[in-house]
Amino acid sequence: MLIAAAIAWGLATPIIRGTISYVPPLTFLMIRFWISAIITLPLGIYFLRKIKLNKERIIKIFKASTIGHILALILIFAGLEKTHAVDGAIITMLSPIIISIMAFFILKEHITKKEIKGTLIAALGAIIIILEPLASRSIDFGEARISLIGNGLFFLGILADAFYTIYVKKNLAEDKIVTPLVQITFSFLFAAVVLTPIGLSEQFGQYLRTESGMLRTCNNVDIDKYNYSKGTICTQKGCYPTTQSEKYFCLNEEYKTSFFSYFKHNLQEYTQGYALLGVLYMALISGILAYLLYNIGLKHIEASEASVFYYLQPVIGIPASIMLLNEPYSYIMLLGCLIIISGVYIVEKR
Repeated sequence: MLIAAAIAWGLATPIIRGTISYVPPLTFLMIRFWISAIITLPLGIYFLRKIKLNKERIIKIFKASTIGHILALILIFAGLEKTHAVDGAIITMLSPIIISIMAFFILKEHITKKEIKGTLIAALGAIIIILEPLASRSIDFGEARISLIGNGLFFLGILADAFYTIYVKKNLAEDKIVTPLVQITFSFLFAAVVLTPIGLSEQFGQYLRTESGMLRTCNNVDIDKYNYSKGTICTQKGCYPTTQSEKYFCLNEEYKTSFFSYFKHNLQEYTQGYALLGVLYMALISGILAYLLYNIGLKHIEASEASVFYYLQPVIGIPASIMLLNEPYSYIMLLGCLIIISGVYIVEKR
């Protein structure tokens, strides 16, 4: 079960990166959990009738969902919007070591000097990967800064995801009432509720910048087929900037689209072709199936042992990112990868 979950999540990194080019990240998450919630809603109704969830258990489920399904995924999706999937797949190698460290301090699981040494070596490799955009000669400073921010956000997402594993192991894994299926059901329903206003706010922000993001409405004298001002051209529908540096913008009220119509049109675009495949994969395979398998597996072994299966994710994710997305890689990136692998070997060679 843990192997299957690791493979599903390994493929998720390039799939997220590819789908984000069609669907904005927060909207992507919102739609993903809408689909998951529709599937799990009947289970939620059934569980509410069959089992007794006291206030303490409900709070624990909601906390787990906030950490693992909202905070971690927002950071990971936002990071992948700004960086390469290869970088994300390599940074994912740190997950097991981070989980082991957290398990030592929070769950009081045993950690050896060898594990500490390997952890420090792997951390050095991770720092090289995260800072790699600054040393790349193929991109300018602006692009490097964006990639650096993306790597940092992705790393924070990995931290949140690691804490999710520790929290579930400590508070829910041994609970006889809150089975993995119960936890996943209510976690996804809660995430869908929370992410809906977040996703809609992203859409509304885009709407303001496009359909209704005018400084003023157009006057009759604006409507012609000649340049109204520098960098601006006017047609019967409105005046639009022809360069990104031009801030002037106006729109004819007669052609103004409502937010509902704008969002409805976008949903149609997001639910076809490659975008639909990416959303369905994240909702069904990487979402419901993988989380269910992982949580069942987590019930039977220690968190530090379960974390070892995270190493399979970059084994799948790195070649998939290169082959599916044709992403570049550098010698510095490979160096960081080898250093991480060295640290991992030291930790896990037993």
